[in-house]
Amino acid sequence: MSFFIGGIGAAIVVVGLVGVLAPDVILRGVEGLKPSRRLYALSVARLTIGLALLLGAPSTAFPGSFRLLGIVVILRGLAIPVLGPARVRAFIDWLKGRPLVLLRVLFVPATALGGLLVWAALQ
Repeated sequence: MSFFIGGIGAAIVVVGLVGVLAPDVILRGVEGLKPSRRLYALSVARLTIGLALLLGAPSTAFPGSFRLLGIVVILRGLAIPVLGPARVRAFIDWLKGRPLVLLRVLFVPATALGGLLVWAALQ
């Protein structure tokens, strides 16, 4: 299970680096999530990742932190169906109107979190 968590962390690092270096690429990708089916697929992906973090937590260097992170990811996955596609699309449109430098700043902690996941999974 640690290998899977390390893979999740590596994917987060890659997305985070793209967000820091080229946030417009991320914005174009998020724009593609507007159809409802894709939003629900994202929700299922978040639920799956959260469950993997919960189940894999005991095999990592920080089991309590990984459990908490798993719960947060699951809650984020549940937020999409609870809020509904219209509100999520409105948030995407709002996000597109923000300065790119703000988006870059927001991706720095995500990149660090991905790196932490990789490091903790390998310990």
